[in-house]
Amino acid sequence: MSEPEDKPGSTVNQPIRDHWQVVVIGAGVAGGLAALNCAKAGWSTLLVERQSFPRDKVCGCCLNSKAVGILKRARLPGNLFDNEVSRIQLTKFHVKGRAATVRLPETQAVSRSRLDSALVAAMIDAGGTFLDSTTAIVAPSDFEARPVTAGHESSQDYEAVRSISLTTTSSPTGSALTSAPTPARARTITAEIVLVCDGLGHGSLKMFPSVKSDVSSTARIGLGAVVDLSDQDTAYPLHELQMAVSPAGYVGTVPLEGCLLNLAAAVDGHLLKQAGSPQRALRQIYESAGLPAPAHLDAAHVRGTLPLTRSSSVMSLPRIFVLGDAAGYVEPFTGEGMTWAATAAEIVVPLVTNAIKHGWSAQLQIQWQQQASQHVKRRQRICRMLAGSLRIPWLLTPMLNACRIFPSVADTIVSRLNHTTFVQERS
Repeated sequence: MSEPEDKPGSTVNQPIRDHWQVVVIGAGVAGGLAALNCAKAGWSTLLVERQSFPRDKVCGCCLNSKAVGILKRARLPGNLFDNEVSRIQLTKFHVKGRAATVRLPETQAVSRSRLDSALVAAMIDAGGTFLDSTTAIVAPSDFEARPVTAGHESSQDYEAVRSISLTTTSSPTGSALTSAPTPARARTITAEIVLVCDGLGHGSLKMFPSVKSDVSSTARIGLGAVVDLSDQDTAYPLHELQMAVSPAGYVGTVPLEGCLLNLAAAVDGHLLKQAGSPQRALRQIYESAGLPAPAHLDAAHVRGTLPLTRSSSVMSLPRIFVLGDAAGYVEPFTGEGMTWAATAAEIVVPLVTNAIKHGWSAQLQIQWQQQASQHVKRRQRICRMLAGSLRIPWLLTPMLNACRIFPSVADTIVSRLNHTTFVQERS
C-alpha cells in the first residue's frame, strides 16, 4: 500500500452504485476504521465525508496503547507509527507554575490529516469506495415508528432498506485531484446498514426527531490548531505531551511530524467570551499554568467545536448504528477520545456482519447498546471524573502534588485507561 501522503484519500475507485451493504457517514477514526473493517469483511462499503480530504480536525492527535493496538490489528502501514517524532513517553501537567510528570507507555502522536487519510487509503485498498465533499442525510423508512422490544426477533419487518440523500459539492474524484469545485449534485442511494459517525451534532440524522444530544450544562468548547514549531519553543521537547491546566480549561500540546505542534483544548465558554478570541483564551490558559505559549500561537488558525460533553438519546435505530463522537462524548484526558472511536469501530463489525447475513432484528439494537456501554461508556466515566476534578481550583495543586509524590497513583490511572481488550469477531 502506498504512503498516505501519496494517496491523499480523496479517491473514488469504482462507480457509485445505487445500493450498498454498508454506508458509513463520517471519515474520522470511528468511520474510517469501521469502513475499513467492513470492506475487509467483504461487504460493499461506501464511506462518505462532508469535508474535503486531506483535512485536519479539532481534536488531539495522541493515540494511547489501546488505540495503537486496535489500529495495528487493522494493519495500517507500519510507518504510521515508526516516525521518531511520534513516540510520546511522558505527559507533563502544568498548574500554577508547577509541573508533574506522568509516564505514557506506547503512546503515539499522529496528525489527524495523516491518520484519517491512512484509514481511507487502506479502506480503498480493501475494496471500499470513498466520497469526500459530500453531505449525507439519512431518510426514515415507514417502519421507523415501530417499537423496539427485546422479544421482537423477526427480521421480515425490516426488509425495507434505508435511503440516503447524497449532495456532492465538488468532483467525486476528490478535492485533492480537482482544480476547481463543480456545482452541487444530489442523488439517493440505499443501504442495508448505516453507520453514523459524523460527530457531535450527528447532522445526518436530522430527519429523526427522536435522536437528540443532551448537552451537559458544564460542557466546554473544544479548540484545536496546528502551528509551526519554532526554535523558541524549547518548552515542547520531542516525546512529551504538555498539559496546561487552569480552572477555566486545559490545553494539550504535542510535537508532530513535519516540525509542527498540535494544540487541543477544552475551554469554558465564559473564558472564550471574556478573552475575545480563541488565541487569547488559549494564551490565558498557558499563562495561568505557567507554561510558555507556542511562539506562533497568535497567528494560528484556531477552530472550535460544539460543546463537548453530551450524551445521545439514541445509539441505534433500525438498520442504523451510531458510534464515535455521535454516540456521546466527554472531555478526553490524554488521547482517550480516539480510543473510544477506534474501540467502537472494532466492536460494531460483528453486529454489522450478523445483520447482513441473517437480517436485521431489534436484538441487534439492544446488543449494540450493551456493548457500547461495556467497552466505551465505562471508560468515558473515568475521564468524566478526571475532567471534573480539574475544574475545582482548590483541588488542582493538591492533585499535582499527589502525582509528584506518589507517581504510582498516576501510573495506575494511565494503565487503566490504556488497558487493551481484543474483540473476537463473530459471524
